[in-house]
Amino acid sequence: MKTHLKQIFIGLFLILSFSISSFAKDSVTMYLDEVEIDNKELKLSIYGSAESEDFDSHKWQIVNIEVIDLKSNTLDFEVESDKRGFWEIEDIDITSLSDGELLINATMVNEKNQELGLISDKNTIKDTSFKLDEYLKEHLAISIFLLMVVLLLSGFPMMIPLIAGTTLGIYLLFDGDFSKMEFLIQQMMGGIRPAALIAVPMFILSADIMTRGKSAEKLIDLVMAFVRHIKGGLAVSTAGACAMFGAVSGSTQATVVAIGSPLRPRLKKGGYKDSFILALIVNSSDIAFLIPPSIGMIIYGIVAKTSIPELFIAGIGPGLLILFLFSIYSIIYA
Repeated sequence: MKTHLKQIFIGLFLILSFSISSFAKDSVTMYLDEVEIDNKELKLSIYGSAESEDFDSHKWQIVNIEVIDLKSNTLDFEVESDKRGFWEIEDIDITSLSDGELLINATMVNEKNQELGLISDKNTIKDTSFKLDEYLKEHLAISIFLLMVVLLLSGFPMMIPLIAGTTLGIYLLFDGDFSKMEFLIQQMMGGIRPAALIAVPMFILSADIMTRGKSAEKLIDLVMAFVRHIKGGLAVSTAGACAMFGAVSGSTQATVVAIGSPLRPRLKKGGYKDSFILALIVNSSDIAFLIPPSIGMIIYGIVAKTSIPELFIAGIGPGLLILFLFSIYSIIYA
C-alpha cells in the first residue's frame, strides 16, 4: 500500500512539474518597443521588453534576435534582458541586407534553451535609394541659394527668385504639407506685432511710387529753382534734393536711385569729377537716415524700446547741419 501511494505521489509531482514548466514557457509576453533604422549610415537599433505573470521568468533571460531581408539573408544576434525585462541592441550593421522589408524576430529562451516568448515585426523598411527631397533638405541653404542664383542668371526679376526660394524652403521644412504653416505664420505675425513696423514697407512703397512717377525729377527742379543761380548751385541742389527726398521716403537706397540717376549726368555735364559726384550723391543720401521719417530710426526705436518720435526730433538738427556743411563744401569745391 505504501509503495502504491509513493508511486502516486511521484506521478503527481511529475505531472505538476511538467504543468509548471509548460506554464512558465508560455507566461512571457514580448514587446518591440521601438525599431530605429538609419538608411544613410545603414544602422539598425532595436529596443524591446518582456513581462510575465510570475514576475520573474522574463528577467536575466537570453533574447535571440533575427533580422531577415526579402532574399532570406539573415543576421543573428543574442542579448540578455535586464532585471526589469528590458533588452536592446544598437547600431546593427545592415549593409549585407538587401533593400526592402525587413523581418525582425525576437525570441526569449531560458538557460535550458526553452522558448519563453516570441515576437515578430515586418514594419521596418531598408531603403538606400537616392531621394532628392532628403538631399535638398540636408543642404537647405545651398539649395535655396543655387535656385535663386539660377533664376537671377536666367533673367527673372528679383521678385521671382525671392518667391521661389521662400516656397522651396517652406516646402522642404514642412515636408510638402503647407497646412503646417500655421505656426510659421503666427511667428511672422508676432515678429511684426509692433505697429510702427508697418511704416517701413509703406515708406519703401512711397519711394518706389515717387521714383516710377518722376516725382523725384520734379523735386530736383524745385530745389534748383532756389539755389541753381549761386556758385556750385548744381551740387547744392543735389544735396538738398537728397535731403528732401529722404524726408519723404525714409530710405537711403531709394534716395540714391531716385536722385542719383537724373542728377549724375547733369553734374558730369557741369564739369564735376565723377569721384566727387558719386561721393556727393552717396553721402547726401545718408541724410535720409537722420531726417525724419527714417526707417533706421524706426527699427532702432523698436529694438531699443526708445521713443520713435523723440528719435525723429533728435535727427532733424544733425540732418540739417550735415546738409549745410555739404552745401558749404560744394560751394568751395566749385
